[in-house]
Amino acid sequence: MNDNLIVLGPSYQLHVGVHGSLLEQPPPGIRFLQRRAQTHFSFALGSSASPCSQLNLGEQVSFEALPDPYTPAHLSRTCYAGAGPWVIDADCLLGTLQFGRFFPLGSIDQIRAGVIDTKLLLRRQRAVAEQLGAPRCRAILLRTERARQRFIQHLQELYGDSAFAEALAAKTRVITPALPYLPANKNGANSAPIHILYAGRTFHDKGGAVAIAVLGALRRRYGERLQASFVGECPAAFQPACAAAGIHRLDTTSRAAFRELLAQSDIFLSPTRFESFGMGLLEAAAAGAIVVTAQGNGMEHVPELFQAGEHAILISNDLPLTQRIAEYTQAIAALIDQPEQAARLRGNCAALLQNGRLSLQARDKALTPIYADMLDTAERLRNTATPPQNTRAEPDLHYLNWPEELCYWESARHTGPQALRIRV
Repeated sequence: MNDNLIVLGPSYQLHVGVHGSLLEQPPPGIRFLQRRAQTHFSFALGSSASPCSQLNLGEQVSFEALPDPYTPAHLSRTCYAGAGPWVIDADCLLGTLQFGRFFPLGSIDQIRAGVIDTKLLLRRQRAVAEQLGAPRCRAILLRTERARQRFIQHLQELYGDSAFAEALAAKTRVITPALPYLPANKNGANSAPIHILYAGRTFHDKGGAVAIAVLGALRRRYGERLQASFVGECPAAFQPACAAAGIHRLDTTSRAAFRELLAQSDIFLSPTRFESFGMGLLEAAAAGAIVVTAQGNGMEHVPELFQAGEHAILISNDLPLTQRIAEYTQAIAALIDQPEQAARLRGNCAALLQNGRLSLQARDKALTPIYADMLDTAERLRNTATPPQNTRAEPDLHYLNWPEELCYWESARHTGPQALRIRV
């Protein structure tokens, strides 16, 4: 037995908010390892050797310098090539099933245009599903019930009401990410200034234009009593409006500096068009900021996290643009003018993160039996004394291995400061 060790990776796939919390606050008795990874791709013969330009038929990772071959693995958005038991987690596994990490980086136009080889796409999905259905894959972890239901529905479209689809669905679990509740001292009644923070890596996806309009209107109404910060991409056409309204703008910032901004913020404004989960919302709530964000189209899962009017302010994405801007503005004005409402929301959210469904205790209660099963399975595998077997190569495929450094480099080369996001 290796002292309840679980390898967490690959590092280039780890969402710093989700998995950073796991590393900093592991479930009781668990120790996470991080090891250098290799990613293994398979391609149809005659296709490109670059995962960024050609849809591959599945990627798997392996890790170097593990304590033993059967060390359990908690993987983010990818399957496992190692001999030990594993679980896979993702905000939405449809991306993993259909495209993987790298193909969207170099081929987003093909995906949007719908010109992907449908036979190749079907073959990839079935190949990845078979890996997920293997006995060593002990669980499929989704972050919301909506994501779980979408994954199950897609499986049924692929396989119908088959035993295989039912077996895969039975492996799914909802594990909602959690963070410790660590609020700084926030403003009380009628105190000044009130700090409002917007953050979004991609301007249009994250509702940057709506945020600038709302922050501008609030600055005109409250003047120096309100301080507004805008973190993220801001096209040149919108920068004069930020400057005129006195909005403090940062294109990028370090994670430590961003956490400091969160700690200083009373309200976190996120009029985003969609989120696969919305870790930024959870981080803001954990810092004691009141979350003002979207629901409805593209944000259907948000009521699973926050109850409207009880834990957060939620504005419908289905409203016309001008009405959305007006409602965001009015909702934040009400928080400023009615500090008792702000205090109630903040207190309710504190309970949600300290003792409720977004608490570390709730996360650990869900994860602990899954990890226990992995550790027990690893011990059984060790006791069989059967050497790990290499996966048999298929004759109509060719294979490519990328070291971790190349995975990082390709990700950075294709995205630069602006991450690509696609909806599947």
